[in-house]
Parts: sequence; C-alpha cells; structure tokens
Amino acid sequence: MEESQQNPLTAIDELHNRLQEAEETLRAIRAGEIDALVVTGALGERVFILRGADHPYRVIVEEMNEGAVTLSPDGTILYGNRRFANLLQLPLERVIGSSIQEYFVQEEAFDNLVQKNVRGTAEGHLQRADGARVPVFISYNPVVIDDTNAVCLIVADLTELKRQQSLLEEERIRSEEKIRENQRLAVMGATTAVLTHEIANPLNGISITVQMLQRHLSEQGTPSSRDEFLRSNLADLKSEIDRLGALLNDFRSLARKPQLHVAPIDLGALVDEVLKMLSSETENSGIEVVKEVPSDLPVVNADSERLKQVFLNLFKNAIEAMPSGGKLTVSAVVQERYLIMNIADTGSGIPEGVDIFQPFMTTKTHGTGVGMAVVRELLSAHGATIAYKSKQGEGTIFEIKLPLSPPSPEN
Repeated sequence: MEESQQNPLTAIDELHNRLQEAEETLRAIRAGEIDALVVTGALGERVFILRGADHPYRVIVEEMNEGAVTLSPDGTILYGNRRFANLLQLPLERVIGSSIQEYFVQEEAFDNLVQKNVRGTAEGHLQRADGARVPVFISYNPVVIDDTNAVCLIVADLTELKRQQSLLEEERIRSEEKIRENQRLAVMGATTAVLTHEIANPLNGISITVQMLQRHLSEQGTPSSRDEFLRSNLADLKSEIDRLGALLNDFRSLARKPQLHVAPIDLGALVDEVLKMLSSETENSGIEVVKEVPSDLPVVNADSERLKQVFLNLFKNAIEAMPSGGKLTVSAVVQERYLIMNIADTGSGIPEGVDIFQPFMTTKTHGTGVGMAVVRELLSAHGATIAYKSKQGEGTIFEIKLPLSPPSPEN
C-alpha cells in the first residue's frame, strides 16, 4: 500500500465528524440559531441557507398575479417581477433601472403616499407602452434592506373590476329609468282614461254629426254660394276633429307599452314603402330624397307596422323642416350586433335646449308635441335607441340603433 493512501480508520473518523456537524447544523436551524429554512418533502429535508433562503419567497413573488416592485428612495426600480413588466407591456430588462415616475400617471392619492413616504394604499393608473392607461390598486410600503431605505410596491390590475363596476352602473341606470318609465306610464294611463271619457266620446259624436251635414249638403241640387261656404267650413271642422282624434291615439300609445308582433322584415323595402307614401309631399316641396340602404342588409326581427309608424313620423318631420326644398337622406349600415340608421335633412334645425322627446314639446306652430315621444317609445319596445344632432339653419340627423336580434319576450 502506498504511503499517500489515507488510513481507512482516519477516513471513517472524518466522515463521522461531518455527519455530526450536519446534525448539529440541523439542530441549530430548528432552534433558530441559523438564518435558514428547512423544507420537508418527498425527497426528505432540504435546507436553504444564506442567499438560498429567500428562494421560495422569490418564486411566490415571481408567480403572483400582482405586480411587485422594489424602489430606491429616489424612485429607481431596483426589482420588478414579470407581472409588473407585463402590465406595462415592456421587457423586464427595460423596466429595471428606470424611474417609477415614467409609468405612473401623476395622481394626488399616489403622490401623497410618495411624498409622505408612509405605508398606505391608493388607486391610480399605469401608463402602458402603447399609451393606454391601466387602472391599478397600489399598496405602498417603506422598508429597510441591508440598512438602506427602500420602498415596496404591490400593483394590482383593476381593469376587469372597473369593467364589472361599469356594467353594474349601467344596469343600475337602466333599472332606475325603467322605474321612472313605469311611473310615467301609470300617470299617462290615468290621464288617458280621463281624456277618453271626457273628450273621445263627445268628439266621436261631433264627427258623426259633421259627416251627416256633409252628406246632406252633397245630396242637395245645384249648390249655392251659401252651401259652398258651409262645405268649406265643415271640411275644416272635420280636419280638426281628425287631428284631435289622432292626438288621442298618440296619448293611448304613450300610456301603455306597445305590444309588438315581431317577424323578420326587409328594412330597405319598408323604407321604400314609407317614402312612396310621402312622394307627393317631397315632390311638391322640391325635396331631393337620397336612399343609401344596402340591398344585402340582414333581416331584422321587428314589428313592421310599428317601425312604419316611426319612419313615417321622422320622414314627415324632415319634410316639414324643409318647406322651401332641401335634401332628405336615409342610410343604413351594420355595426356588430346592431343596424344603424341615419335620417338626415337640410332643414331649419332644432333650437338648442329643446328636448323633442319630451311629451308636449314641439317646435311646430300647430304641432302637438307627442309624435317624437311616441317614436322613442316604439323604438324602446324594440330594444332600440334614438338620438339626434342638429344645428340651426343647417339641418338635423337622427340616428337609430336597432338590435338585429329579436326583442325580449317581456316586450
């Protein structure tokens, strides 16, 4: 045996000493005498000491859903996890070493935490690389690392939460509007009952009497000048009676929710039908009619008679706004789940401060102020909306947003 070869007994003693040292180390770790972490698993106990002790915590921070950032007192980013870099849509190496001020929109709540350098929370916005703003919840915590002041930030993305809050707010507004609408309908229902009893029946009797007088005059022989005078006045009287009857019918429409008979309809054909009904009026007023409705529009599920009433009212209003001629343009396009219709005229426009959808609000000398309120009710029953833009002396554009899917059964 060579001299250099180690004595077996010596090797055994050295191994025994190392095992004893390992046992002492484990005992000291368990007793808290050494800064380390013992993790017991399928492979037995694993020991993380010194620099390796923070490894499990680093994994947690790297994998968490929130952004985690460590800052120097001047705002330089010393550390950031991947989630924070993803929120900014930047590579992590671009973020480390940059200033936090580059990414946070200057907002009072967050600025106060920075200036006071105290633990706290705030809501703010991150400025992404593409310019978009991301709503975030910030947890701000001053710390000391190796005798050096620093700041830890936890940044949670609030985009989905804000979206849900917005949806809830929209639903709340719709619910409140529905309550107000039901209250208004209840009042209008009571008013209609009174009008029907006090006005409709007597008005019907007057109309019958006028028709009898007109028939009697038509049966006379050669009409005298006095007969012509009576005929003219009776015709005017009948016209006013019909107008009042139409007004009462509008009241009835406002007082109760429309019952729809929904079926697939060709919107372009319906527009053509209504424009044909008004062709003599447009020709007599010198109005150019332009129809920009594609022939391949999808079929719309709606009540054709109700929509016909809507278009008739809107087209007649446009014609009346252009007594000296002008241009009436009807267009339609599909946008996502909606069919958007625009009805534009080059007429006198609607005065500022006037809400033409309010009952009894009218800009016409002989208008009743009910027609546009009825239009809105009929469109609302279809799940549609209507809005307008107008400029005095230049004209008005009405926009109807009609869903392509059928109205819900409650309508």
